[in-house]
Amino acid sequence: MEQLTHVFVLLAALSSVGTAQDVYFTDGDERTFEVRPPVTERITSIIWKINGDLLAEWTAASSLEIYPRFKSRTSLDTNNGRLVMKQMTKEDEGTYTVEINNKVQSGKYDMKWEPKSNTAMITVLIVFAVVALIIGVGFLVLWKRKKLPFNI
Repeated sequence: MEQLTHVFVLLAALSSVGTAQDVYFTDGDERTFEVRPPVTERITSIIWKINGDLLAEWTAASSLEIYPRFKSRTSLDTNNGRLVMKQMTKEDEGTYTVEINNKVQSGKYDMKWEPKSNTAMITVLIVFAVVALIIGVGFLVLWKRKKLPFNI
């Protein structure tokens, strides 16, 4: 029984390695991508990718290069590998991975775009409709009783 328990613990640990973390965003959002698990050794190279395509790369021997699509809205902290992306759009959807010191890290981000919610606008419209309905019913009642303060 004890061996079976060890097998289940090992399987649970292995199933979480390399799994992508689902992260939702909408137009204009900013997201920070941390290296997972955190690297404890000295960092000499960093490569961030989206869907396997280069996003940003840096080595201790060369300067930081952020690829054109991301250049004006992305920063990379070369001390810890943290990537910050601003003004995200639907085109930024995908799986983000990072290589530190030529080793692919197990932590991945599965970025999922959601359209902006119109909740505030819908709420305003509902409140407006309810107020208009109440005023309309009030006028109807007063009209039926012939107690309007003016003639229609």
